[in-house]
Amino acid sequence: MKNAIWGIMCLAMVGCTKGTLVHRYEKVSPQGWERTDTLCYELPAVTKQQECLLSVGLRYKNDFPYEGIWIVVEGKTEAPSAYWCDTLYLRTADENGTALGHGVTLMQNSIPLKKIRLEDGQHGRLRIWHIMHREVMPSIREVGIRLERSDYDRHLYAGK
Repeated sequence: MKNAIWGIMCLAMVGCTKGTLVHRYEKVSPQGWERTDTLCYELPAVTKQQECLLSVGLRYKNDFPYEGIWIVVEGKTEAPSAYWCDTLYLRTADENGTALGHGVTLMQNSIPLKKIRLEDGQHGRLRIWHIMHREVMPSIREVGIRLERSDYDRHLYAGK
């Protein structure tokens, strides 16, 4: 019975991620995210030309002391070669200090960054680091990316 339930859960997860090419979080030090800690993410080669939406996300504790965080996202692709670099402000709390996002012990919040056109066989790497004045950003636990096909219609798979 346990195997059957596990199999159904796995199929459900695969069905929900049909449009997702990459969805991965990297842990940062329990003491906080240091400015010199650059997080790296591999972009796998695509099998056909497609436009994708890149989102960046944070997982953080409720006691994060700022309303947001400035980060840099740098992308480099090969075959064909391309380079881009963007600065992003991700809000973590409203003007009253109430944490944004969702979660109980750990909040999660993400924001779309840009659309990326990937060519057949193209692969690459993303690098992310923060550019806050404070050297170590406390309460940040994980930083992640999500790359999904922009032609993907979630509503087809969400039962709507």
